[in-house]
Amino acid sequence: MVESNRVMADILDYFSAEIAARTFRYKIQSVSQALGVAPSSAQPKINAYLLRLNADLAQTATRQEQQRLSMLSSAFNQLKDSSRTHAKRDLVSGALSGFYSLSTIPEQGNAGSFSHKELRSLAFLGLAVAYYELGDADGLVAEKLAFAIYEHPTTALQFLDRSHFEHFQRIFGQARDDTRFIVNEGIATDTQHGVMWLRFALGQAWYHDGVHGKLARFDWKEAFAATELFNKQGGYEGYTDWRLPRIEELKALIDLDAGDSKKSIHFINNQVFPKNYDLMWSSSPSSYNDNVAWIVDFTSGSAFYGNINYGYGVRLVRTL
Repeated sequence: MVESNRVMADILDYFSAEIAARTFRYKIQSVSQALGVAPSSAQPKINAYLLRLNADLAQTATRQEQQRLSMLSSAFNQLKDSSRTHAKRDLVSGALSGFYSLSTIPEQGNAGSFSHKELRSLAFLGLAVAYYELGDADGLVAEKLAFAIYEHPTTALQFLDRSHFEHFQRIFGQARDDTRFIVNEGIATDTQHGVMWLRFALGQAWYHDGVHGKLARFDWKEAFAATELFNKQGGYEGYTDWRLPRIEELKALIDLDAGDSKKSIHFINNQVFPKNYDLMWSSSPSSYNDNVAWIVDFTSGSAFYGNINYGYGVRLVRTL
């Protein structure tokens, strides 16, 4: 394990070089866009985190957990609102106060599905952007960004400019470029396509250490019935609007860089979707033949028609 103060020094050295090269303030703009402060054509990545925060707020067990989650949600919303009002400085200053309080939370327990390290990483990200928006020194902004990366790399790297990834992956072996998916136990939120996936197939279950159980196989009509039953029995994590994915949605999970047919590694993000069955049903029928419907084969990374009477796997999705 790399010793902590050396890690921080490495991160700060990296940002110092960017500050000297006059590229840092340009790069921090991408973080502001990802947090919904600076204008951008893409949906802010923070939106998926705010959905997760709000879902946790409805289920948290203690007042302390609710206070922390509510404070984080409020601070980010203030930061986002600051881009659309003349009272920018007041809103950013209010957000800064909330982020500062959260950055000092003790290293114990969780708040909803968020670990204390995730909360502090998000708080430091908020501090970095708030100081940037208030025009503070680059060194101060870089310091808060460095703390965000150090606290929880996989959270911080969701928001950073892509040019940073290689350097920080070298420091943190566990920090992957998972900017597309936000993972929370058995759910993976696809921030690019605005949907939420189950990380396990029907017949399986998700426990804290991953996927358990044997995948169930259904013919096409049974797949719809099994989905309806899954929702009637409570769905998952409070959501009861899960559905079979359309073929376009299922094909979007194909990752041609992730698979290796010679090693039987599936063409899908295997960290986000572990223990995947190779053939999965979509909800999309054939336009010319009632006896077939679209499936995706993740062993080859391809999509084609499957006989509706054959048994394949089912992974459910819901729209955000």
